[in-house]
Amino acid sequence: MEEAHAPLYRPATIWRRVWSLCAGSVVAIITGAVLATFLGFGFAYAVITFSNMLKK
Repeated sequence: MEEAHAPLYRPATIWRRVWSLCAGSVVAIITGAVLATFLGFGFAYAVITFSNMLKK
């Protein structure tokens, strides 16, 4: 059996870190916007439905 040396750890460059921060922020903003839109439509539907139920 032969020993093989692992390559030394190389930290990510500053550009890769900045890129990952920007990409993660964009994904979080888009996810939040989609979630807020669905929740808004859901609450609006619930309010309209309950208002119609009270009118009867």
